[in-house]
Amino acid sequence: MRGDRAAAVAVGILLAVAAWLALPRGGASVVPFGGDERGSVPPPPAAAPGPPPSAPPPSPAPTRAPGLVLKGRVVFPDGTPAAGAEYEAVPEDGDGTIRDRFGPVPTADDDGAFRVEGLDPGRYAILVSARRGGRTVLGRAVAEAGTRGLVVTLVDEARAAAGLDLPPETLLVARVSGPDGRPLSSGFVAFWHVHDDGTADVESRLMDEGRSGETVDPARDTEIWIEVCLAYDADGTALGSVLHGPVPPAAGEVEVRVPADRAVEGVVRDPDGRPVAGVKVALKAERPGLPWRSETSIFADPDAVPTDALGRFRVGALEDAAYLVRLREVPKPYLVPAAVEARPGGPPVDVRLEAGASARVLVLDEDGRPVEGATVTTFRRDEEDGGRAAEEDASTDASGVAVFEGLVPDVPRILDVDPPAGTGHLLRVREVPWDTGDATVRLGRAAEVEVLVQDPSGRPVPDATIWWSSSPDLSDAREARTDARGICRIGRAYAPEMVYDAEGAAKTTLARPSGRVVLTVDAGEAVEVRIRGWPGEEYVRTRLFRAGMDGPASGFARADGTVRFCGLRHGASYGLYVGPLEDGRCLLLEGLVPGMPAREASLVPGRTVAGTVRQPEGTERKTVSWMVGGVQVAWTDVGEDGGFALEGIPEGSWTFQAWTWRGGRTLRGRAESTGERPVEIEIR
Repeated sequence: MRGDRAAAVAVGILLAVAAWLALPRGGASVVPFGGDERGSVPPPPAAAPGPPPSAPPPSPAPTRAPGLVLKGRVVFPDGTPAAGAEYEAVPEDGDGTIRDRFGPVPTADDDGAFRVEGLDPGRYAILVSARRGGRTVLGRAVAEAGTRGLVVTLVDEARAAAGLDLPPETLLVARVSGPDGRPLSSGFVAFWHVHDDGTADVESRLMDEGRSGETVDPARDTEIWIEVCLAYDADGTALGSVLHGPVPPAAGEVEVRVPADRAVEGVVRDPDGRPVAGVKVALKAERPGLPWRSETSIFADPDAVPTDALGRFRVGALEDAAYLVRLREVPKPYLVPAAVEARPGGPPVDVRLEAGASARVLVLDEDGRPVEGATVTTFRRDEEDGGRAAEEDASTDASGVAVFEGLVPDVPRILDVDPPAGTGHLLRVREVPWDTGDATVRLGRAAEVEVLVQDPSGRPVPDATIWWSSSPDLSDAREARTDARGICRIGRAYAPEMVYDAEGAAKTTLARPSGRVVLTVDAGEAVEVRIRGWPGEEYVRTRLFRAGMDGPASGFARADGTVRFCGLRHGASYGLYVGPLEDGRCLLLEGLVPGMPAREASLVPGRTVAGTVRQPEGTERKTVSWMVGGVQVAWTDVGEDGGFALEGIPEGSWTFQAWTWRGGRTLRGRAESTGERPVEIEIR
C-alpha cells in the first residue's frame, strides 16, 4: 500500500516538476555580445586549452541548410560558463507545445557558448542540462530564431522541486529530520496556508537534503501547518508521518521532526471467530479543530488495504493521531460494522462481523409463472423527507427468485421490479413496501396502445414526439414519433405524454391503457429561415427566443442552412440567433412571426466581446450572458481571474449580464457595451 501511494505521489510530483521546467525562467535574458544572424559558420578560433577533466569534450552542432541562426551561452547559477552542457533547440507554438525535434544533441564549448543554424522563422525553446557536483541542473529559454546573445541560466532541479529557489524574503523553510536528528533523504512536504475564514490552500514540495521551502504571505496567511509523509531516512528506512503546526508565517525557518514508522494493526473475524480475508480496511484520522484538512490532498488518509488469508491488516506511515477504522467490501452475508477507534502503536484491533438479514423475492407474471432475468432493486426509505436511496439489486434465477443477503434488519424498505430486457408484454412495478422478509411480486401485462395526436380541429399531427413510460413519473421514459396519419403504437404503456417542440404539450395518464389514446395538442405555427451562402457546416447551434421566455429554445441548423422551429405561439414575435460558425460569422434576426413565409438572410461577421467581472467575496463561480430583448441568448463561464470572452456577437450596443450565487441567492450585474473595448461588470 505504501509503495503504491509513494509511486502515485512521485508521478504527480515529477509531472509538477516537468510543468515547472516548461515555464520560461526568469534567469533567461538576451545579452548582445556580437555575432551574425545568418550566414556561414565563422572560422574556428585559435587552439586553446581543452575543457576541464570533469566536462565532456564539446560536440559540434549538426550541419543544416542556410537559414536563421540562434546563438548564446549557458551559465551556472553563479554565472560561470557551463562547459559541455547539452542543449537542444525545438520549435514551439504559442502555448508552449513542442512541435518536433531535430538533429543530435550538441554540447556547449569551453565558454558555454552554443549556436544553432538553419532555423526557420519562429519561436524556439532552448533546453539545456548539465552536471555539477554530482547534481543535475537544467535550464530553459524561449527566443525568436535570429536572436543573438541569449543567456540560459541553469537551475538546480532538486532545489527547485523543493521550493528552495523561491524569493528568500517571503520563504518559509522546513528543516525535516528523522528520529535521530539526521536530515531525511526523501519525502513529501505539504505547506497548508490557513486563512481568516477557516479555509486553507495547500502546496506540495519534495525535499532537498532534508529541506523544503514555500512562499508565504503574512497579510493573507494566519498560520501555516507543515505535513510530512512517505518519508525515508538516509538508510532508506520508512518513517511515520507528522502534521506540524501552527507555524507563524514569518517564522523564516522551522525544524520538523518525523517520528519512526507508526501503524495500526488488527484482524477481522466472522461471528464464529474465523478470519475473513479480502476485506478492505480504511483509516480516517480524527482532526478536531482542523476543518481545512482536505481528504482529497495527496497527503490524505491512507488507501484502504485488504486483509490477508489470516484476516490480518497493517496500515503504516501514520500520524500520532486517533483514527477511525472502517471496513469496506464486506462479503455477504455480513453487515458493515460500526467504525472502531484506534491509535498508531496501540493494541491490535479485533473487528468482529455480524450476519445480516437474508430474504428471497419471488417474481411472477399475471398467470403465476416465474419470471427469469427480472431486476429487483431495494431502496431504503428516508422517514424525514420521504425520499429513497438505492441499496442493491439482484436478478431473478430460472425459478424467478432474487436472493438478498447482509441486509440491515428492521429498516423500512421498498422494492422496484423491472421485467427482463426485450419483454414488452410485462409492466414494471414500483414502490412495493417491503419488510425485509420473503416476498412475492406479480408483474402485470401491458397491452399495445395506439396513440393518435391531433390538433384542436381534429386534424392529425404528423412527426410529433411521444414520451411514454410504464412509471407514473416517466422515470423509464422512451420516445416514439407519429407517422403521416398522426399515429404511433407503443407497448408497456402507462403514461403517454405529448412533448412539445417549443411551447406546448398535452398529457394523459391511464391506469390500464389499451386500444386507442387520443392526445389533442395545439401544434402552433412554425418559423423557417433559409441562410444564404451557408458553408455546409453541421451542428451549428441555433437559439429561438421571445420576450418573457426564461431562456431560448435550442436547435441546430440543417446542412443546407435551413433553420426551422415549430410549436410556436400564434401571433407572438420571436428572435433567432445562429452561430458562431468556425469563421466567426453569425446571424441575428428579430420580428419573426410564426406562420409567416420562410425568410432568407445572410451571415454577418461576429466579434469577440471580452471583459472582466468583479464579484463579492464568498460567491460561487460566475456566468456572463449576452441579452437580447431581456432574454439571455448566449453565455459563457467566467475564468478564475475574472475574465470572460463571448464569441460570435454581431455589431451593435448590447446588454451583458453576469450572475453568481451566495447563500442560495442569485446576485447580478449588468453593463451596456458595443464590445469595442473590454466590458467591466460588477456584481453587487
